Formats: sequence, C-alpha cells, structure tokens
Amino acid sequence: AYPAIDPVTVSGEDGVSVTVSAPVGAFPVGTELTIEPVVAPNPLLDTLNLEEDQMAVVEAAVAEALSEAPEEPRQTVAFDITFWLDGQEIQPVEGYTVNVSFCVANDSALLSDADQLQVFHLEENADADPVAQPVGDPVEIDASAETQEVSVEAEQFSVYALSAAARAEADYTIK
Repeated sequence: AYPAIDPVTVSGEDGVSVTVSAPVGAFPVGTELTIEPVVAPNPLLDTLNLEEDQMAVVEAAVAEALSEAPEEPRQTVAFDITFWLDGQEIQPVEGYTVNVSFCVANDSALLSDADQLQVFHLEENADADPVAQPVGDPVEIDASAETQEVSVEAEQFSVYALSAAARAEADYTIK
C-alpha cells in the first residue's frame, strides 16, 4: 500500500512555518516524514556531520543562485525535509510530487524590505558543493494579507529554503 501522508507542519524561525503532505501513491506504507528547521550551529550537536554552519551554507547557495537574478537576497529560512523508510532516506515514487507549503506571518523579519518570496531546493553539484535551485516562480508579497503563502510541488528532498528578495532598483534616468 502507498497511503497518503497527512500534512505535517513545523514552525521555524522568524514566524515561518512549513507544511508537507504527500498524495496516495508517492510513498510506501511505513514512511516517516521529518522536518527540521535549519538553524545556526549548536556546538553541542553535531548535526548531519556538517562541520560547517549549515545555515551559512544555505545562505551562500541562495545568494549565489540570486546573483544572476535581478533581485537581492534579504533573508532566508530553511528546513531539512526528509522521508524515511526503515531508517533509510527515500524519495517519492517517480511521477509523484509532494506539496511543500511555506507560511510567513506578516510581522516576520523575513518580509522586511522584501518584495517577493522564492523557494529553493539545495542539492549537491558534481563537486559535492551545495547549489540552490529555484523551485516554482517567485511570489509577490501581498502586504494586505495576514500571512504570505508559498506552495511548491517537490520531487526531491533535502533542504528547502524560503528566501525573501527585494527587486534591485532600476538605475536609469529619463532624458
């Protein structure tokens, strides 16, 4: 059996939460979902054998991804989303996607000075360096809404980041 995975919501820093759910058919029975907010390192915990600051890695990858875009990264919140079966990490069955939905409170520091939100998936390139791939389109921030919602359909799992960006100011003069 490949039952649906009911939505699981985890709150991270800065008033940002993420909700993950999977449809019938995406994962075998017995699959467990874990969502861990990625935070600056705690010296007491050796998280995921990353000697370096995982959040710094995420931020650097997002900045690199946005360096060619006309936006300037402001702030980023990240979550490590993993599906487990019998102690092994697994990915959804090919052809199935998992809904990953971020919700940002309007008083979140993430939204200050920002115009839009973009989801990134962190993956490793051939050199095993982390690369942030944009997932879905940037979502304009709606100042009149109580919360900002950004949902994407995801096929691969590891760290997902939500980055707020401001459009670079166009620098031109009309003669």
